[in-house]
Amino acid sequence: MPGCAENQSPLDKLLQVNLQKREERICVKLYAKVEVGQRSKRLTDLLTLSATYVELIVAARWTGTDDPSVWFLGVLRGDLAHLGVEVSNVDL
Repeated sequence: MPGCAENQSPLDKLLQVNLQKREERICVKLYAKVEVGQRSKRLTDLLTLSATYVELIVAARWTGTDDPSVWFLGVLRGDLAHLGVEVSNVDL
Protein backbone atom coordinates (compact mmCIF):
# COMPACT_ATOMS: atom_id res chain seq x y z
CA MET A 1 0.00 0.00 0.00
CA PRO A 2 1.34 3.44 -0.74
CA GLY A 3 3.33 4.58 2.26
CA CYS A 4 3.66 1.10 3.81
CA ALA A 5 6.81 -0.92 4.31
CA GLU A 6 7.62 -2.83 1.14
CA ASN A 7 8.79 -5.95 2.96
CA GLN A 8 5.28 -6.65 4.28
CA SER A 9 2.75 -8.59 2.25
CA PRO A 10 -0.40 -6.70 1.24
CA LEU A 11 -2.44 -8.91 3.54
CA ASP A 12 -0.19 -8.04 6.51
CA LYS A 13 -0.55 -4.38 5.62
CA LEU A 14 -4.32 -4.71 5.52
CA LEU A 15 -4.36 -6.10 9.03
CA GLN A 16 -2.19 -3.30 10.43
CA VAL A 17 -3.21 -0.22 8.51
CA ASN A 18 -5.29 2.64 9.86
CA LEU A 19 -7.67 3.37 7.02
CA GLN A 20 -7.89 7.11 7.55
CA LYS A 21 -6.30 8.09 4.27
CA ARG A 22 -8.40 8.13 1.14
CA GLU A 23 -5.68 6.35 -0.85
CA GLU A 24 -5.58 3.52 1.68
CA ARG A 25 -9.36 3.10 1.58
CA ILE A 26 -9.28 2.89 -2.21
CA CYS A 27 -6.46 0.31 -2.13
CA VAL A 28 -8.25 -1.87 0.41
CA LYS A 29 -11.62 -1.66 -1.31
CA LEU A 30 -10.16 -2.56 -4.71
CA TYR A 31 -8.24 -5.47 -3.18
CA ALA A 32 -11.37 -6.71 -1.41
CA LYS A 33 -13.43 -6.43 -4.60
CA VAL A 34 -10.98 -8.53 -6.58
CA GLU A 35 -10.52 -11.04 -3.77
CA VAL A 36 -14.22 -11.55 -2.96
CA GLY A 37 -15.58 -11.30 -6.49
CA GLN A 38 -19.12 -10.61 -7.65
CA ARG A 39 -20.73 -10.76 -4.22
CA SER A 40 -18.56 -7.91 -2.95
CA LYS A 41 -20.14 -4.52 -2.27
CA ARG A 42 -16.75 -2.85 -2.67
CA LEU A 43 -17.39 -1.84 -6.27
CA THR A 44 -20.25 0.34 -5.06
CA ASP A 45 -17.93 1.73 -2.37
CA LEU A 46 -15.34 2.64 -5.01
CA LEU A 47 -17.98 4.33 -7.14
CA THR A 48 -19.18 6.28 -4.09
CA LEU A 49 -15.61 7.42 -3.38
CA SER A 50 -15.34 8.64 -7.00
CA ALA A 51 -11.81 7.27 -7.19
CA THR A 52 -9.78 8.97 -9.90
CA TYR A 53 -7.89 7.23 -12.68
CA VAL A 54 -4.57 7.84 -10.91
CA GLU A 55 -5.91 6.63 -7.55
CA LEU A 56 -7.21 3.44 -9.15
CA ILE A 57 -3.94 2.77 -10.99
CA VAL A 58 -1.98 3.19 -7.74
CA ALA A 59 -4.43 0.89 -5.97
CA ALA A 60 -4.29 -1.66 -8.78
CA ARG A 61 -0.50 -1.78 -8.70
CA TRP A 62 -0.55 -2.34 -4.95
CA THR A 63 -3.36 -4.91 -5.21
CA GLY A 64 -1.48 -6.88 -7.86
CA THR A 65 1.54 -7.35 -5.58
CA ASP A 66 -0.38 -9.87 -3.48
CA ASP A 67 -1.29 -12.20 -6.34
CA PRO A 68 0.40 -11.65 -9.71
CA SER A 69 -1.38 -14.65 -11.27
CA VAL A 70 -3.00 -14.33 -14.67
CA TRP A 71 -6.43 -15.03 -13.12
CA PHE A 72 -6.10 -12.35 -10.43
CA LEU A 73 -4.80 -9.72 -12.86
CA GLY A 74 -7.64 -10.58 -15.25
CA VAL A 75 -10.24 -10.04 -12.54
CA LEU A 76 -8.47 -6.84 -11.49
CA ARG A 77 -8.48 -5.54 -15.08
CA GLY A 78 -12.19 -6.41 -15.41
CA ASP A 79 -13.05 -4.56 -12.22
CA LEU A 80 -11.03 -1.54 -13.34
CA ALA A 81 -12.81 -1.58 -16.71
CA HIS A 82 -16.14 -1.53 -14.88
CA LEU A 83 -14.86 1.61 -13.13
CA GLY A 84 -13.93 3.17 -16.49
CA VAL A 85 -10.20 2.45 -16.33
CA GLU A 86 -8.83 0.41 -19.23
CA VAL A 87 -5.37 -0.99 -18.52
CA SER A 88 -2.98 -3.58 -19.88
CA ASN A 89 -0.77 -5.84 -17.81
CA VAL A 90 2.07 -3.42 -18.57
CA ASP A 91 0.17 -0.67 -16.71
CA LEU A 92 -0.03 -2.87 -13.64
